[in-house]
Amino acid sequence: VVTGSKQGSDTQHDLISVNCATPAPTVTAPAISNVLDPQDFLKDGKFFAGDTVTVASTVTHNCFTGANFLPAFSWSIVTDDPGANFVDSVTTTQQFSSTIPNGSYALTLSAQDQWHHASSETTSFTSSPCGASPVTAEIVTAATGLPMDPWTLTAKPIGIFFSDDSNPDICPTRFAPLYTFAWTSTPAAAFSDPVGNPTTFTPADHVSYLVQVAVSGHQTGLATATVNANCDAPTVTTPTVVAVNGAPAGPEIFVDDAVQVTADVTSNCFVSPAPGSILRNWTLAVNGGPAPELFTPSAADVSPSFRPQTFGGSYAVTLAASDGSHQTGTSAALSVQVSACGATPPTVSLVQATQHFVSIKQVPPGGALTAQSLDILLASEGAEPQVTVGTDLFPVPFYLATPVQVGVRVDSSAGGTCTQFGFVSAQVLGPDNLPIPAADFTAPAAGSVTNGGELAFSFTPRTGDVAGPSAVPGNYHLVVSLNYGRAASAFSTQAGPTVHVGGRCGLNAPFADFDLSPGPIPMTTVGTTLFADALAPVASSSDADNTELALVIGAPNPNFSTGCGLDQTLSFAWLLEQKPIGSAAVLSADSGRLTDFTPDVEGDYSLKLSLSDGTGTQGGTTVITRTVLP
Repeated sequence: VVTGSKQGSDTQHDLISVNCATPAPTVTAPAISNVLDPQDFLKDGKFFAGDTVTVASTVTHNCFTGANFLPAFSWSIVTDDPGANFVDSVTTTQQFSSTIPNGSYALTLSAQDQWHHASSETTSFTSSPCGASPVTAEIVTAATGLPMDPWTLTAKPIGIFFSDDSNPDICPTRFAPLYTFAWTSTPAAAFSDPVGNPTTFTPADHVSYLVQVAVSGHQTGLATATVNANCDAPTVTTPTVVAVNGAPAGPEIFVDDAVQVTADVTSNCFVSPAPGSILRNWTLAVNGGPAPELFTPSAADVSPSFRPQTFGGSYAVTLAASDGSHQTGTSAALSVQVSACGATPPTVSLVQATQHFVSIKQVPPGGALTAQSLDILLASEGAEPQVTVGTDLFPVPFYLATPVQVGVRVDSSAGGTCTQFGFVSAQVLGPDNLPIPAADFTAPAAGSVTNGGELAFSFTPRTGDVAGPSAVPGNYHLVVSLNYGRAASAFSTQAGPTVHVGGRCGLNAPFADFDLSPGPIPMTTVGTTLFADALAPVASSSDADNTELALVIGAPNPNFSTGCGLDQTLSFAWLLEQKPIGSAAVLSADSGRLTDFTPDVEGDYSLKLSLSDGTGTQGGTTVITRTVLP
């Protein structure tokens, strides 16, 4: 438009096209141009928490690029990183700080020309997960024994590292965490160190456990495993008898024996159960019901004892044992059969008793006097001793002063059922109920005798010849002491067989007498020798024991005997007991059948004879006084 001074004007039109094909600037997407890492841990296309990131873009203006062209640039950021430290920039370059792993950064560059043509490009960036990498783990279980013994649990990475934070090929070392562990189980049980690795896990029950560990670094990972603590109850062996009365068990067990039992307990849950965890409950029964005996061993008693009190009882011993696993194992029953021996005392009966003589002056029926050996036999209790001549039996009592051999039999009485007895000792009581001297009694050594077995004894019936009174016949009782049942204490004294010594043969006192010649008595003269004969036909010493044994057949008793038939040797003792004063007369012999002396002074002379038959029995004394005349 041209205007002149005279207010005239002229307008000329021309068309200038300033249209651009794309009026708005062309903006390239922001891209990382530099990363400043504190450890220079540079990875292409990656940045980490703590890095400073520089991004850049380019802007191309499609309409005007003159020197006076002043475009406008602005940056914006959308991020979940509160510490990103983004500063708006008016250039095509921008910096921001990454402070968190897995941070999300959306950076937008807007460009505007002078005609307000604007464009923008946005690029999203993500920081590396280092510092928040997932934690993965597994549990390795190792049994140290049986199922309820402690287990070793170890938390291990799946691979080399619990997380990439620890992998120096992936993450800077500043992200390597110090891991912590937290152990739990279902159901609950004990860990030696609930926050340690490895740890020891001790099951509390015979169940299967789910164990879990939380492994925490920058993140927390969980791992689980199964600990199978299932196990059986303890194995309890059938009890056995280890001792009876403190010694190895014999073939029989008797009432009141101390029976010691034991059984092995093997845990199926623990290799070595804790001290005191094995608890035992012993049970005793008899004949199918509770035993009345006191049997209350403690829970720790490995080998208790009981004393059976039922004769012939069938005892059962069982053991129930626990091992700390809350389970109880029970043994099979031990059967202990107790002998009925001891319920009743044994019987001791006479088998036979005999007296043996090497030589007896014997007159058999119709025969001549002979010296023969003789056996006097007592065949049964209560009978009389007898001898046998041919087919005839003659009662002949046992003699005094001669040994009697006695055989007895030991038998179980009804209900006793003993197979064996212990012979302890024996003695013989005479008619005065006093024991005969040990020198006159022999018995077997202490030992055992089987049921129905025999014992042999020997005694010499001499009652009365030891202290004072004369020997007397009568009943001699064999007293046998036996053990039966429990050998240690079931002691019984049995009054055994009785042997009747019915005559005085053997201890008859000899009768002293002698003939003094020349006669007549009572006078003689000085100088006349007087001869004494203890076995003169007229006045003779004698001994009833030496009277011939006559076995007689005839009335009034068909078979009977008289006499003794012994041949005891008589000993003679002479003493010139009195003579006048001044006499020097002496005996020619003070022993033997014969003696003599010569009176040499007028007065009274007394001659005394004492007699012995060799058994210790003294005969009466005969004193004959002779008056001597001048």
